[in-house]
Amino acid sequence: MRKSGQNTSTLSVEIKYSDFQSVSRQTSLNTPTSTTQIIYETSCKLFDELWNGSPIRLLGIRSAKLTSHDEPVQLSLFEHVKAPLLVESPVNIECRVTQTLQLGTHDMFLAEVLAVHADEQYMDDKGRFHLDWADPNLKSLALSTY
Repeated sequence: MRKSGQNTSTLSVEIKYSDFQSVSRQTSLNTPTSTTQIIYETSCKLFDELWNGSPIRLLGIRSAKLTSHDEPVQLSLFEHVKAPLLVESPVNIECRVTQTLQLGTHDMFLAEVLAVHADEQYMDDKGRFHLDWADPNLKSLALSTY
């Protein structure tokens, strides 16, 4: 799904028991996604609602209502979502926007840091994070250097 640049809006789980009886459930997601964590957690929730404890012959997970990654998405103001972490990033910082400053040509977002997730291979024995160990590609718009 990610390779083809698609997001899913609907997930379904089907269980076929050893006696060939089948049951299934589906749910619509609030926003289209291709995020592993959201698909996994939603699928597990549907599975837990379905499974009666009997031996399983087949377990299927299906995505539907696929849309392009490029398609605009209406975000919910009322839903709290667990932010996906970027595996390729040595550090992920989860923030909540507290203020938006309109600066004419762009907006600046001020935020409260909720959590910091750092890859342990970039931590020293005293628990300090070393960004230079990650050999990052940095771009500074202020200095116009790359």
